Amino acid sequence: MTADLDPSAAPTDNFSALDPADTAALQGVIDALLADPVDEPAALEGFLLRSGALSARVLGESSRRLVAMNRDTEDATKMESVVHFQREVGPVWERAADQLNRRLLDSPAAPALPPYFSVYRRDAVAAKELFREENIELGVQEAELGNRYQQLAGAALVELDGEQVPVPVARQLLQEPDRALREKVWRAWMDRASADADAVDDIFDEMVQVRTRIAANAGFPSTAGGYVAYQFKAMARHDYSPADCRRFHEAVEARVVPALHRIAALRRARLGLDQLRPWDLSVSLLGEGATQPFRGDARLRGVARAVFAAVDPSFAADFDRLDGGGRLDLDARAAKAPGAYMADIADEPLPFIFANSTGSRRDLMTLLHEGGHAFHALLARAQPLMAYRWAPTEFSEVASMSMELLGLDVMGALPPGPDGAPLVSEADLRELRAEALLHIIGLFPMVARLDAFQHEVYGQPDMGRAERRALWARLDARFAPTADWSGLEALRGIGWQGVPHPFTHPLYFIEYAIAQLGALQLRANARRDRAGAVEAYRRALQLGGSQPLDQLFVAAGARLVFDEQGLEELVLPVVDELEALLGG
Repeated sequence: MTADLDPSAAPTDNFSALDPADTAALQGVIDALLADPVDEPAALEGFLLRSGALSARVLGESSRRLVAMNRDTEDATKMESVVHFQREVGPVWERAADQLNRRLLDSPAAPALPPYFSVYRRDAVAAKELFREENIELGVQEAELGNRYQQLAGAALVELDGEQVPVPVARQLLQEPDRALREKVWRAWMDRASADADAVDDIFDEMVQVRTRIAANAGFPSTAGGYVAYQFKAMARHDYSPADCRRFHEAVEARVVPALHRIAALRRARLGLDQLRPWDLSVSLLGEGATQPFRGDARLRGVARAVFAAVDPSFAADFDRLDGGGRLDLDARAAKAPGAYMADIADEPLPFIFANSTGSRRDLMTLLHEGGHAFHALLARAQPLMAYRWAPTEFSEVASMSMELLGLDVMGALPPGPDGAPLVSEADLRELRAEALLHIIGLFPMVARLDAFQHEVYGQPDMGRAERRALWARLDARFAPTADWSGLEALRGIGWQGVPHPFTHPLYFIEYAIAQLGALQLRANARRDRAGAVEAYRRALQLGGSQPLDQLFVAAGARLVFDEQGLEELVLPVVDELEALLGG
């Protein structure tokens, strides 16, 4: 317990015997909880902690089912399990969450709660204001549409020389030095994307309408900011506004897009090209191509563990717990949902890491990223209040992106492997650094492009698919202007469809840019004082979501950045570092 909590308030039941899918049993537990006395501060604290334990049980079951479905999107039973939970249990729990919030806010003891609960009370007020009974069914519809997108994306295979390969495997080949091969792969990938484009648009058309209705029901019609304003409140974005995002888009265009031209000039020179085409944007600039230095699950895990140990031995110990507990599913395969993520299964002791690894260099960075999320989840487990075991997403991504950069900076000093050879060769280390720096530079225009796209789409919810594709093409030209798309204009307009976030996490993307700027600050701190920076990082992760966003950044030794000057100070040195690495 924290110092300002009453130890007698600790929950005495983790509800492990409850099957959350049994809605009658679930409702009985909810009713009993709502009958708990809450008139005194100690009683109210106990009520909140028990509510959190019940929440963990319900959300944990939801996560288990989603992970199982993502691991095998062709298993109809697993899909039905997710749909059943969303349709039958979701509404019961959503109503209960509102009732539990109101129980807190209506309690005469609420003003006397310790300061520890202040962030939770703030978010409970927002949730109470947003809740509408009629939105429960719409939320179920939205989740089912997301499932349809995941199924479609998981089934996507690219045909190459008569063989069907998963999209992540095909995309890896875009790093190859053979330009003819890159073009063939890119066109094959786009053929598959084009075949699915109308079906994806069908899903998104419905999503926009459902989300617009949800916002209007909650008091956010188009005249009051629409779905964007609604989602900002729903996501507890108290520290910045849609206007801040638009200013950030402009800052990226002013400060970072010119850096893309610097990189493009270097790329053209190294490739001996007059113009870059879309299939030229991922090729290795150091000539190594799409090697697979981490091919094989055991190889990838072993190198990642060594990196975690070099950052801090406690992270290697935590990774061993995940590995030994069967909490890693890393390899790409058919019928597996795309992407990578960490699932913090709330009622289980360990989180779960899901990825689509092919043995590429980037796979190591992905595992470091998701490892950072997992360590965050484990460090925040000590928070008594369940809601505080998750930080705001902007800071959750600081945890993951900082681990990437901290790991990258220790790779050159890793002990050799059992065979005496370096775990990461000098050539691979140079490639990893180049790829990481390129990724950082390219992240900001990528985020600005997708964030601006979603702001525009929800600002004009009747926008048709042709207009939407034209909008994306314009934004791509604005934020990613270095490739020649002549003759490929129609393909350019569907580029947004391969990004899962607009379908599964609407308006969740700006967080990556905010967090990357925080991670760059932590990296700078670590280069001055590694031990001190890592300790600050760990302390900040332990806070979970118990502090406002800006204070979490401060605890980690950073600050929130949205402005042109901040971008220039943090991003342009990365461009200089990349040019020096490449000999530009």
